[in-house]
Amino acid sequence: MMIRPRQAFFSLVLFVAWQAAGAQEASCQPDPKRHNFRDWIKTVGLDYGKQYTASASRRKQILENYDKVKTGMSRPEIEKLLGSPDVEERFRSPKVYAQPNPDAVKQLCGHQWVYLLSKLDVEIADMKDEGIYLSFDDDGKLTWASPLNVKGLKQKGFPQ
Repeated sequence: MMIRPRQAFFSLVLFVAWQAAGAQEASCQPDPKRHNFRDWIKTVGLDYGKQYTASASRRKQILENYDKVKTGMSRPEIEKLLGSPDVEERFRSPKVYAQPNPDAVKQLCGHQWVYLLSKLDVEIADMKDEGIYLSFDDDGKLTWASPLNVKGLKQKGFPQ
């Protein structure tokens, strides 16, 4: 299967944008039990030049259960299928309501989970990475699943 460069690039751009989001409201703070990208790099040794490859059992769990992943599933449902994500990033995004709603722009908290199968360096947006990027809306429901360089897997849903 050929990876579509535009699709892969869009996944990585979203991930980088969420990384750079900066200070957020308390309700949108990261889960302290999960790794953000910078912490994960240190945990697996990429900051010391070590390459990352998921264990055979982790790779098998992710690849064998990806077909069961459906848009609209909750984060706990996804975690039950794929295991804990390697990386969790939270982000704020505006949701625009039809006027004259006084709440015309409301800030929402979304999540992106990343399941990495292999990573060669510390660059956030590396087109050589192999993994799955999952995006969740403010209700914690999956809106988009985007494999990057994973043979045989297809995108599900659409970015919001």
